[in-house]
Amino acid sequence: NLSTLNKYKSKIYNKIDKILMKHKSISIMKLNDKTERGGFFGGYPFTFNDVSNIDQIIEKFKKFKIDILPYPWLAHHQMNIFNKEQTKLIVTEKIINHFFMIRIPYFLNFNFKNLENCLLECKKNNLIE
Repeated sequence: NLSTLNKYKSKIYNKIDKILMKHKSISIMKLNDKTERGGFFGGYPFTFNDVSNIDQIIEKFKKFKIDILPYPWLAHHQMNIFNKEQTKLIVTEKIINHFFMIRIPYFLNFNFKNLENCLLECKKNNLIE
């Protein structure tokens, strides 16, 4: 059933792509023509270009019942087990604060209209472009 489940999730991700692409302050993952998405278990990944109002944005997402999760991984390049010297990876470190994932419901009943309305309200309140 994994193949069937991934097909459904791929359709959901494609619809979310189209919704998020309308907003300049949100970046989505760009796929090459010959690539295919995988790793659907974590949710739909995206970044906010500006996180100065992130607390208000998160509250709007909660209001519209869209569950977004912050960057879920450790900064491995800063862990002593991997590196005794503290390496600076500027892009990686910036992504940590800008990266979020939209959780896709278990039964795949994602509410696209709620996402659209949430983003419109965020835009109306000058939280995103």
